[in-house]
Amino acid sequence: MKPSIIKYTWATGNILIPSEHKYNKITLLFLDVSGFTSLTEQYSNDAHLGIDQLTHTLNSYFDTLVSKILLYNGDIYKFAGDAILALWTNEFNGTEQALKCALYLQEKCGSYETDVGVVLRLKIAIAYGPIRALFIGTDEFKHYILAGDCVKDVNICEQLCEPGDIIITNAVYEHVQSLKLNCEYLPINDDINREQAHIAVKYCGAIDDNHDLTKIGDKLVSS
Repeated sequence: MKPSIIKYTWATGNILIPSEHKYNKITLLFLDVSGFTSLTEQYSNDAHLGIDQLTHTLNSYFDTLVSKILLYNGDIYKFAGDAILALWTNEFNGTEQALKCALYLQEKCGSYETDVGVVLRLKIAIAYGPIRALFIGTDEFKHYILAGDCVKDVNICEQLCEPGDIIITNAVYEHVQSLKLNCEYLPINDDINREQAHIAVKYCGAIDDNHDLTKIGDKLVSS
């Protein structure tokens, strides 16, 4: 369940979960870890390694990723194998926070060498738009799912990603293009959905560990 819903339930004492909640605008970030299959095979083929070591390696990496998403005020929606889907419901600066988070993750966590030599890399997609949160199930158990074009858009962006990429929709670009994040925005060829523009984001400098990308000082490059 989304943390903001838990906070609301705790504060109000209302344990009745709505069947549906509509967000007019929401930012989704889909993060996929590349190298997961190779890592699993490496651990499986080595007699001295096992599931415990694999679990420790993955948990260590995912702990770092999750902590940074939370640092940038994102909520973790779900884990899906080697992927994370996070969301920002703040319409005012959620898109900005999501992009800052993506830039930080690629710069600081985008190439992670494991103890067996397999390098894990990140593919990050960001989309923005309306969405419906649905609660499906019984009174004893409900499953939280997201539906809408924003979900479809972030999946398309992820399909366009190569390891090391950040791909955003045009709707995201319209919100962040004026920010001084020292980024280069590169339109890309899209064979999946030709009706909607998708844009690659390349960071053009080192990110300071204070996590505030707006203080780097270099100007934005937009194409």
